[in-house]
Amino acid sequence: MLFSQLQHLQPDPEAFVTSANYLDSGTSELAPIYLVINIQGEIYKQQSLENYPYKDLLISADFRPNTSGIITVSEKRFIWAQRSTLDEEISLTLIRPTESLDLALQYIVRRLSVTAFLTFWIALWSALVLSAIIVRRIEKNNEELAFMATHDPLTKLPNRLYLIDKVNHYTSSTKGLLMKSTQDVKGALLMIDLDRFKEVNDTLGHAMGDELLIALANRFREKLTDSCLLVRTGGDEFIIWCKDMDADKALLVANQIIQTCKVPVKVNNTFLESSASIGIACFPQHGKDVDTLVKCADVAMYQAKRQHQGVKLYDAASDNHSILRVKLRGELSNALKHKQFVLYYQPKIELTTGKVVGVEALARWEHPQEGLIPPNDFIDLIEQSGMVNEFSRNVLLIAIKQISEWMDQGLSLTIAVNISPYNLLDPELTPFIATLLKTYQVPAEKLEIELTETASMIDIQTTRLAFSKLRKSGVKLSVDDFGTGMSSLAYLKELDVDFIKIDRSFIINMSNDERDKTIVKSTINLINKLGRYSVAEGIETSHQARQLEAMGCDFGQGFYFAKPMPETKLREYVNKQNHQR
Repeated sequence: MLFSQLQHLQPDPEAFVTSANYLDSGTSELAPIYLVINIQGEIYKQQSLENYPYKDLLISADFRPNTSGIITVSEKRFIWAQRSTLDEEISLTLIRPTESLDLALQYIVRRLSVTAFLTFWIALWSALVLSAIIVRRIEKNNEELAFMATHDPLTKLPNRLYLIDKVNHYTSSTKGLLMKSTQDVKGALLMIDLDRFKEVNDTLGHAMGDELLIALANRFREKLTDSCLLVRTGGDEFIIWCKDMDADKALLVANQIIQTCKVPVKVNNTFLESSASIGIACFPQHGKDVDTLVKCADVAMYQAKRQHQGVKLYDAASDNHSILRVKLRGELSNALKHKQFVLYYQPKIELTTGKVVGVEALARWEHPQEGLIPPNDFIDLIEQSGMVNEFSRNVLLIAIKQISEWMDQGLSLTIAVNISPYNLLDPELTPFIATLLKTYQVPAEKLEIELTETASMIDIQTTRLAFSKLRKSGVKLSVDDFGTGMSSLAYLKELDVDFIKIDRSFIINMSNDERDKTIVKSTINLINKLGRYSVAEGIETSHQARQLEAMGCDFGQGFYFAKPMPETKLREYVNKQNHQR
């Protein structure tokens, strides 16, 4: 405003003086202080400043020509404006105290203070609310992570980690009582393994298998009291831990679980019936920590599975062999990786000539600590472990390579390899065999694939389809342990095989039991009429060999001829046996 007042001044000294006189005529409250200064810096005219406390400071202030601004004098602010004549000989400076500006600034400062205060508290509360939300989300995520770490994602049951924590807490809390008496402290751990669950996954798919597991888990939970903890440890295995439960009550719970499994479960409009093997270990009799209890229950479970008992209470007296099985189960993968499985060969003899025409390959485990382990101690473990395809392919590789080596040495022998029924579900089995035969330049008829009769009867359609593919590849096929199945005759026509091997259980007592002799003779006649070759297993005496030859049996195997032997001894045996003939 001051500078706009100066805009109307004429740029000559008289006009400046006239303007100054005009300013003098204003009220003292509104009129500004003014100075008219000549070029020499002398005050030409000024408003009376005799009583003005800031006179000297204002007079000595440096006011630049034709500008305006704010000056602070003794903590009081003044607004000023200056105008000069064209030749800058005289300048007029107007100065006015800034009471209004100070008030405005104070008002602004107060407003800003209130705004800053409100902004601060709003920001603070926003930060607190946001922090609370973040903390809650972190807590929720931590809870979810903790649940994931201690629970099975499929069945939502607690897992092994959760079980270990609960059992350890119970055993620790009862230590003092155990020192006084074991009668008041008890608990039971039940190891549950579903039988033949792998068949469900392989035939119906993993989705159906998962639905079956969920349904069974819900049924198991309904049968248990609040003092029992149901845990899924993985695959088809569950564990039940019941504190304050003795062996008798644990057996009752186990039998309830067995009966529960027998009730068909409807999954996608398909009714599935299952069974289970259960091992029981009791605290503190069989173990005072969770690892020992689980091991003992596992041992008992395998005994129940092998003996088809359903439920088995841990018995330390029969534990030596079972502990070995548990140990072997955990070492299967390492054994395959380090090629600890080798083949022994049992000769197959042509009964009319006594000539060695082939061998049956029998797997052995060359264990670094346990020595040579027979197949009965590990084959079922392999089938349960899910490594059966890898194992069978390894055996087939060894056998086909061996045939190739024998051919290079001028030794013409076939090798019969036993495969698991689970291998029949492997769509890559036949292509794998064909690739090996081509790689090692082995004629397909030199390889014979054997499947036990009971195994081949599990799913006749699957077996027939798999055998058809193998037949087209040119390999020979045989049914092992014939006569042990309940539907042998009904299924015999369904399978296009080359050899039928009569089970040793009929051969052993053939000389002393007319019924066995009649069965064997009738079976041989049936096989011959069907155009198949008959092979008798378990021949132990020369009399048995002569009887079988007289009955028209084509080939024989057994300890009478030779026990299974490593490849180096087999060559010596074959050369000696065939040379004698």
